Amino acid sequence: MKSFLLLLPFVSLYGADLVGTVRDAQGVIATANVTLSAPSQSTRQTLTDATGQYRFTGLPAGEYQFNVIRAGYESIQRKVSLGDQPVTLDVTLKPSGLATVLDVVDTTSNSALQLDSTATGGTLLNIPVRELPASISIISQQMMQERGVRTAIEAVEQSPGMIAGTSVGSIPSFTARGFSGNNITVMRDGIRQNTASQSARPLDVFLLDRVEVLKGPASILFGEGAIGAAVNYVTKEAQPRFLTDGILSYGSFNTLRTGFGINGPLHRRVHARADGSFYRTDGYMNDSAQNLGGVNTGLRYQIANSITLNLNGTWMQDFTESYYGTPLINGRIDPRTRFLNYNMRDNLAKSKNRFARATLDWQLNPSWHLRNYTFLATHTLDWRNFEGYAFNPTTQLVDVSSYFLIWRNDMLSGNRTDLQGNFRVFGRKVRTVSGFQYQNNDLQRGGLSDNTIRRSVDPFNPAPIIDPGRNYVRDRDVLIKTASFFTEAVMDITSRLKAIGGFRQERIALDYTLRATNVTSSKVFSPPTGRVGLLYNLNSLMNLYGSYTKAVEPVAQLVSLTGANQVFSLVPGRQIEFGSKGTFWAQKVDFTVAYFDLEKRDILTQTIVDGRQFAQQIGRQTARGVEISSLIRPTSRFTVSADASFSAPKFADFQEVVSGGIVSRTGNLPPNVPRRVVNVWANQRFGRFDVSGTVRFVGRRFADTPNLRPMENYTTLDAALNYRLERGGVLSFRGRNLGDALYATWSASGGTALRLEAPRSYDVTWTMRF
Repeated sequence: MKSFLLLLPFVSLYGADLVGTVRDAQGVIATANVTLSAPSQSTRQTLTDATGQYRFTGLPAGEYQFNVIRAGYESIQRKVSLGDQPVTLDVTLKPSGLATVLDVVDTTSNSALQLDSTATGGTLLNIPVRELPASISIISQQMMQERGVRTAIEAVEQSPGMIAGTSVGSIPSFTARGFSGNNITVMRDGIRQNTASQSARPLDVFLLDRVEVLKGPASILFGEGAIGAAVNYVTKEAQPRFLTDGILSYGSFNTLRTGFGINGPLHRRVHARADGSFYRTDGYMNDSAQNLGGVNTGLRYQIANSITLNLNGTWMQDFTESYYGTPLINGRIDPRTRFLNYNMRDNLAKSKNRFARATLDWQLNPSWHLRNYTFLATHTLDWRNFEGYAFNPTTQLVDVSSYFLIWRNDMLSGNRTDLQGNFRVFGRKVRTVSGFQYQNNDLQRGGLSDNTIRRSVDPFNPAPIIDPGRNYVRDRDVLIKTASFFTEAVMDITSRLKAIGGFRQERIALDYTLRATNVTSSKVFSPPTGRVGLLYNLNSLMNLYGSYTKAVEPVAQLVSLTGANQVFSLVPGRQIEFGSKGTFWAQKVDFTVAYFDLEKRDILTQTIVDGRQFAQQIGRQTARGVEISSLIRPTSRFTVSADASFSAPKFADFQEVVSGGIVSRTGNLPPNVPRRVVNVWANQRFGRFDVSGTVRFVGRRFADTPNLRPMENYTTLDAALNYRLERGGVLSFRGRNLGDALYATWSASGGTALRLEAPRSYDVTWTMRF
């Protein structure tokens, strides 16, 4: 791979570039929408960066229509003629009158696949989704609003093939391409605080600008632990304009959702933003109330025309009365237990999360851009629950067990510096980015796990269970220091063939200290990871691509990697992907299709030698399949979005010890993983009204590794009626799970219980943006 990267400067690129800066009388303008279109070509779209710059590369010669749109400004339309030489086009926008500063929320998104948006969640290179040889989904704030998305879990399920559920401790859990749990990385603004089970929390999406989902290994961007997929929550930032947005919603289960944000100038070079959100519900199960609160602040300082400083801070808190699952009775869910919560009445899952970051962007010259990103994140958690529920056929009672306490106090700090640029060698052009990242993750852990504390209750009329009142025990301190070097580059081998490659080298230093003995176990890992790919343009609107990606993860999450487990090497993963992305039928249809082959090797499996049990790194887990997504606009008033995922995940080599003997699970389906997922969303506009509906199908899964407890397939139907008000407001009436399906998305208690999802529900929502 290193030799591949060294060749990048010597490969020719063809086609003209169009670059420029968008300004107003006060300075540069970030996030202006710049589009470039020509007959028989796909419309190209990008947003200006923090320095107001935009860039289109590899453009065929010809005449183009150039447009710049920014809320609060008069739009600009120009004709541009391109040959074989770079063209610089700077524009200055004029403010529109305040009476007409309206950014209407369009309830029929024409760009759900976001093929021409910058693929920020899949690469540090400034290239569109269409040109990335990998599968990435961008769920914008507009898309979340039009589809009634309220939480991050619901947002992630808008990505093809993704399953989202709530695991123990109200932790969001995801499944992608046959892998689940900590195989899926969750990040905040591109920074991974810890594994999903350690740092992911429920959150309202109002504070987010978008959610990005990259399928397959993502270690080249985010480091160890991203084999199945990477989910990135991107927070709203201060922008150089005035705007406000808000939401107010009320629905079933006494669910209230509110949010308000304002962005505006403090000075001609300084803009600020503040957002707040609050979500509360009594819950659809007994004793399952939840409260989510958050505040986001941002400051944007245009130090000079070429230098911009962004400061951001986010505070979030969640408090949940946890519902873990409903026990299976004689192998199925008894309808009489539909709304029962078997957890102790005074259970607790309370978390506080704070994020701070400072981003300095410096446009050194038209070709080179320097960015420095400093970040700090803290996470605290108090957690007291009974987590095991199993029906006992002998006593005909539900045994409640696994009394579990958790206490966490984490602090992550770090810095990332990268240099992006374009240069020519012997007249040939290379686009590249390289940088360094260092982070220090200080994790303090405590808790208690006591399986001797058990309760047995009537399955249909459970007596209240009260917290036994045991204390937390501080048990370990973990320090993880990670230093990384990364580089990516893209080139055009011919006018049609494009290559992309990347490499990341990490040094992970782990110190694991048991407080009871004050003994520290240390380990250093130095994994290389990377990606190579090719993309061939069949024409200006359609391409074929292939890529190979490599990732690694530890045998257990680093915060739990004891001295005994530190003897094992990192678990490698790789993905081979072939696919196509394109637009046809007079740009009325966008589509993506991808075949993937994912493998995770050297996972821990069990064996017995001379009567002694050993763990060995010889296991394998694989998944192969196809994902298809499309957006169809047959008329200007009717839109259909559909996606489907068909896969064959399995344990290719895996054994467990059961009752003192080895049992093979080879060929079994991993828990909570479906083979089929299908989504269809359609919207029809009638004047000021929009009628939309969503059908979602999830195939059969299993709750356990032996595949003895099936989780049946399910189909849900949602529908909405939207009315577009004057001056940008939208009033929505929505029904969810209208068929009142009884279904589960996730298993619990080792497969003896299932977490049921909400029954039929309704809500009314008002959103505004101007």
